Amino acid sequence: NQLFLKFISDLAASVLQHKRSTGELTIADLENLSLQLIEEYPDTAQDFSDSWDYFMIDEYQDTSPLQVRILNSIVRDKPCFIVGDPQQSIYLFRGARSEVFEDKQAEMEKRKAHIGFLETNYRSEPTLMNFINSYFAGFSGQFKAMVAKPEARESRLLPHDAFYIKAEEQPLAVLNHLRYLLHQGIAPQEICVLSRSNN
Repeated sequence: NQLFLKFISDLAASVLQHKRSTGELTIADLENLSLQLIEEYPDTAQDFSDSWDYFMIDEYQDTSPLQVRILNSIVRDKPCFIVGDPQQSIYLFRGARSEVFEDKQAEMEKRKAHIGFLETNYRSEPTLMNFINSYFAGFSGQFKAMVAKPEARESRLLPHDAFYIKAEEQPLAVLNHLRYLLHQGIAPQEICVLSRSNN
């Protein structure tokens, strides 16, 4: 174990040195180096924080525990506005955790911060929202349905057929159905494919 630990430590140091010399840094490298700089030079982090009066953090649902440590070191006790939706978290593969969002919400409630909830989806057509609300409600108890925006007085008529495709070769079945829709004259931008997983 000690031999392996030495090998992996030497390898990590060698890889990091190569990345630094070539400038080939990943997002994870930038995060780790940022935290390292904050810990080694706390006065610099304090100076940076002091140069701002207010912080706005968007997409908080995609924040990782490492990013929380960085943000906490920069934001400190400054006023901040945080926006996020746990149902839209897409960066689990990069370390994002829903608990991070829940912890921040609990912290804000404890501090008596103003917390607001946007329950109406103004971005999507009401027919799509109604379909999503009914379709995904059965998959998870964590899913929270959203209120569809009011119908426009002169809403354009859109085809809104929904097809549930279940097959052994699901990707092939979806592709065949897409080919059928395109052959029927449906424009590609009018087609939306929803799936339960990234597979």
